Amino acid sequence: MKGRGHSRIRQIAPFAAALQGKVTLHGSCVGSDHHAYAFVGESGAGKSTFAAVLATRDWRRICDDLLPVRPDADRWIVPALPSRLELAGVFFLERAPSTARLQVVPLAPRDALLLLLRHGFGELPDSGVWRRQFEAYAGIGRTVPCYRLLVPHDLARLPQAARAWSQYVGSGRIR
Repeated sequence: MKGRGHSRIRQIAPFAAALQGKVTLHGSCVGSDHHAYAFVGESGAGKSTFAAVLATRDWRRICDDLLPVRPDADRWIVPALPSRLELAGVFFLERAPSTARLQVVPLAPRDALLLLLRHGFGELPDSGVWRRQFEAYAGIGRTVPCYRLLVPHDLARLPQAARAWSQYVGSGRIR
Protein backbone atom coordinates (compact mmCIF):
# COMPACT_ATOMS: atom_id res chain seq x y z
CA MET A 1 0.00 0.00 0.00
CA LYS A 2 1.31 3.41 -0.91
CA GLY A 3 1.72 5.66 2.09
CA ARG A 4 0.79 9.22 2.89
CA GLY A 5 4.18 10.55 1.76
CA HIS A 6 3.68 9.00 -1.67
CA SER A 7 0.30 10.74 -1.96
CA ARG A 8 1.85 14.11 -1.07
CA ILE A 9 4.69 13.66 -3.58
CA ARG A 10 2.14 12.68 -6.25
CA GLN A 11 0.38 16.02 -5.66
CA ILE A 12 3.43 18.27 -5.30
CA ALA A 13 5.81 16.93 -7.98
CA PRO A 14 3.48 17.42 -10.99
CA PHE A 15 2.52 20.90 -9.77
CA ALA A 16 6.18 21.91 -9.29
CA ALA A 17 6.99 20.54 -12.76
CA ALA A 18 4.00 22.39 -14.25
CA LEU A 19 5.24 25.67 -12.74
CA GLN A 20 8.44 25.10 -14.72
CA GLY A 21 6.49 24.41 -17.92
CA LYS A 22 7.02 20.65 -17.70
CA VAL A 23 4.42 17.93 -18.08
CA THR A 24 3.99 14.87 -15.86
CA LEU A 25 1.62 12.07 -16.80
CA HIS A 26 0.05 9.72 -14.26
CA GLY A 27 1.42 6.50 -15.65
CA SER A 28 4.02 3.81 -15.87
CA CYS A 29 6.41 3.53 -18.77
CA VAL A 30 8.53 0.92 -20.53
CA GLY A 31 11.07 1.47 -23.26
CA SER A 32 13.11 -0.13 -25.97
CA ASP A 33 16.30 1.16 -27.58
CA HIS A 34 14.80 4.42 -28.87
CA HIS A 35 11.13 4.50 -27.89
CA ALA A 36 9.06 4.81 -24.72
CA TYR A 37 5.50 3.56 -24.23
CA ALA A 38 3.28 4.98 -21.49
CA PHE A 39 0.46 3.26 -19.63
CA VAL A 40 -1.98 5.80 -18.24
CA GLY A 41 -5.15 5.13 -16.29
CA GLU A 42 -7.06 5.11 -13.04
CA SER A 43 -5.26 4.26 -9.83
CA GLY A 44 -5.45 0.51 -9.42
CA ALA A 45 -6.01 -0.19 -13.14
CA GLY A 46 -2.81 -2.24 -13.33
CA LYS A 47 -0.37 0.20 -14.97
CA SER A 48 2.52 -0.68 -12.66
CA THR A 49 1.77 -4.39 -12.72
CA PHE A 50 1.57 -4.50 -16.52
CA ALA A 51 4.85 -2.57 -16.84
CA ALA A 52 6.49 -4.95 -14.34
CA VAL A 53 5.38 -7.98 -16.38
CA LEU A 54 6.73 -6.34 -19.55
CA ALA A 55 10.05 -5.76 -17.77
CA THR A 56 10.38 -9.54 -17.52
CA ARG A 57 10.01 -9.71 -21.33
CA ASP A 58 13.03 -7.61 -22.37
CA TRP A 59 11.37 -4.22 -21.95
CA ARG A 60 13.20 -1.62 -19.90
CA ARG A 61 11.08 -0.24 -17.08
CA ILE A 62 11.42 3.55 -17.20
CA CYS A 63 9.18 4.84 -14.42
CA ASP A 64 6.18 4.17 -12.26
CA ASP A 65 3.30 6.53 -11.37
CA LEU A 66 4.91 9.85 -12.39
CA LEU A 67 6.06 10.07 -16.00
CA PRO A 68 7.84 13.28 -17.03
CA VAL A 69 7.57 14.17 -20.72
CA ARG A 70 9.14 17.08 -22.61
CA PRO A 71 8.32 18.60 -26.00
CA ASP A 72 11.07 18.48 -28.61
CA ALA A 73 10.02 19.98 -31.96
CA ASP A 74 7.13 17.80 -33.19
CA ARG A 75 7.65 14.93 -30.76
CA TRP A 76 7.58 14.23 -27.03
CA ILE A 77 10.60 12.95 -25.11
CA VAL A 78 10.84 10.85 -21.95
CA PRO A 79 14.05 11.71 -20.07
CA ALA A 80 15.07 8.10 -19.37
CA LEU A 81 18.59 7.97 -18.02
CA PRO A 82 21.14 7.51 -19.46
CA SER A 83 19.37 8.57 -22.67
CA ARG A 84 16.23 10.30 -23.87
CA LEU A 85 13.53 8.21 -25.53
CA GLU A 86 10.81 9.35 -27.92
CA LEU A 87 7.31 8.79 -26.57
CA ALA A 88 6.00 6.47 -29.28
CA GLY A 89 2.65 5.49 -27.76
CA VAL A 90 0.27 6.24 -24.94
CA PHE A 91 -1.94 3.36 -23.85
CA PHE A 92 -4.92 4.15 -21.63
CA LEU A 93 -5.13 0.97 -19.62
CA GLU A 94 -8.51 -0.41 -18.56
CA ARG A 95 -9.38 -3.63 -16.81
CA ALA A 96 -11.26 -6.14 -18.93
CA PRO A 97 -13.03 -9.27 -17.68
CA SER A 98 -10.57 -11.99 -16.72
CA THR A 99 -11.67 -14.13 -19.69
CA ALA A 100 -11.16 -11.36 -22.27
CA ARG A 101 -8.24 -11.09 -24.67
CA LEU A 102 -5.96 -8.08 -24.77
CA GLN A 103 -7.49 -5.39 -26.99
CA VAL A 104 -5.73 -2.37 -28.49
CA VAL A 105 -8.07 0.28 -29.88
CA PRO A 106 -6.65 3.37 -31.66
CA LEU A 107 -7.99 6.69 -30.37
CA ALA A 108 -8.71 9.92 -32.20
CA PRO A 109 -6.72 12.93 -30.91
CA ARG A 110 -9.87 14.41 -29.32
CA ASP A 111 -10.53 11.21 -27.36
CA ALA A 112 -6.88 11.03 -26.29
CA LEU A 113 -7.05 14.63 -25.03
CA LEU A 114 -10.17 13.86 -22.99
CA LEU A 115 -8.49 10.82 -21.41
CA LEU A 116 -5.31 12.79 -20.68
CA LEU A 117 -7.41 15.42 -18.93
CA ARG A 118 -9.35 12.77 -17.03
CA HIS A 119 -6.19 11.02 -15.83
CA GLY A 120 -4.02 14.11 -15.50
CA PHE A 121 -3.09 16.20 -12.53
CA GLY A 122 -5.86 18.78 -12.42
CA GLU A 123 -4.97 20.28 -9.04
CA LEU A 124 -3.33 23.29 -10.70
CA PRO A 125 -4.76 26.49 -9.17
CA ASP A 126 -2.93 28.87 -11.53
CA SER A 127 -4.85 29.43 -14.81
CA GLY A 128 -1.67 30.11 -16.81
CA VAL A 129 -0.10 26.87 -15.63
CA TRP A 130 -3.32 24.97 -16.34
CA ARG A 131 -3.49 26.48 -19.87
CA ARG A 132 0.05 25.23 -20.60
CA GLN A 133 -0.86 21.78 -19.28
CA PHE A 134 -3.98 21.72 -21.46
CA GLU A 135 -1.92 22.73 -24.51
CA ALA A 136 0.64 20.03 -23.72
CA TYR A 137 -2.06 17.36 -23.40
CA ALA A 138 -3.54 18.51 -26.70
CA GLY A 139 -0.08 18.32 -28.30
CA ILE A 140 0.46 14.79 -27.02
CA GLY A 141 -2.98 13.77 -28.29
CA ARG A 142 -2.20 15.20 -31.75
CA THR A 143 1.34 13.91 -32.21
CA VAL A 144 1.69 10.68 -30.21
CA PRO A 145 -0.29 7.58 -31.20
CA CYS A 146 -2.80 6.90 -28.42
CA TYR A 147 -4.79 3.75 -27.72
CA ARG A 148 -7.32 2.29 -25.34
CA LEU A 149 -5.72 -0.88 -23.91
CA LEU A 150 -8.06 -3.44 -22.38
CA VAL A 151 -6.11 -5.93 -20.28
CA PRO A 152 -7.65 -9.06 -18.71
CA HIS A 153 -8.06 -8.62 -14.97
CA ASP A 154 -6.30 -11.88 -14.12
CA LEU A 155 -2.70 -12.00 -12.90
CA ALA A 156 -2.21 -15.47 -14.38
CA ARG A 157 -3.07 -14.13 -17.86
CA LEU A 158 -0.84 -11.04 -17.72
CA PRO A 159 2.22 -12.76 -19.24
CA GLN A 160 0.07 -13.76 -22.24
CA ALA A 161 -1.30 -10.20 -22.47
CA ALA A 162 2.24 -8.78 -22.28
CA ARG A 163 3.34 -11.09 -25.10
CA ALA A 164 0.36 -9.96 -27.23
CA TRP A 165 1.12 -6.29 -26.52
CA SER A 166 4.81 -6.76 -27.40
CA GLN A 167 3.83 -8.41 -30.68
CA TYR A 168 1.41 -5.57 -31.44
CA VAL A 169 4.08 -2.93 -30.84
CA GLY A 170 6.69 -4.94 -32.75
CA SER A 171 4.37 -5.52 -35.72
CA GLY A 172 4.59 -1.91 -36.87
CA ARG A 173 0.87 -1.30 -36.24
CA ILE A 174 1.71 1.70 -34.10
CA ARG A 175 0.73 4.56 -36.41
